[in-house]
Amino acid sequence: MVHLKSYITGYGQPGYGYGLFYYAPVVDGDFIRELPDQAFKAGRFHDVPLIVDHAELEGYKFVNASITSISEETATAQILFPRAGPVFLTRLYQLYPEWSFNSTFSQQYTWFGDFLINCTTPAPII
Repeated sequence: MVHLKSYITGYGQPGYGYGLFYYAPVVDGDFIRELPDQAFKAGRFHDVPLIVDHAELEGYKFVNASITSISEETATAQILFPRAGPVFLTRLYQLYPEWSFNSTFSQQYTWFGDFLINCTTPAPII
C-alpha cells in the first residue's frame, strides 16, 4: 500500500497527471551514467533495429475516464501543463473543439496522445 500512497501523492503535482508514470529512471552514475541524449551525441549507443507503430487511440489508457466536464478536463490540462495560461488553454480547445468529439474523455485522450506520444515521434522517412 505504500506504493499506492506515493502515486496518490504524486498525482496532481505539476506535470504528473492521471496515467503518467510518476517514477522514471534517473542518472545515478553507476547503472545509468548519463542522459540518453548525451550518450547518443557522444556516440555511446547500440545499433539495434527497432520497429515502431502508432494506433489511433494512443492516449486512451492514460486518461481518467471519470472526467465528464470541460472544467475537470481543464483542471487536468493545468496539471499536465503547469506553466500554461489562458492563451494556451484557449488554443488547446481551438485545436480540439468540443463539437468534434462525442465526450470530454475522447477529446482529452486525443490531445493527450498527440502531445505525449505522436508529437514526440519523428515523422517516418518515406
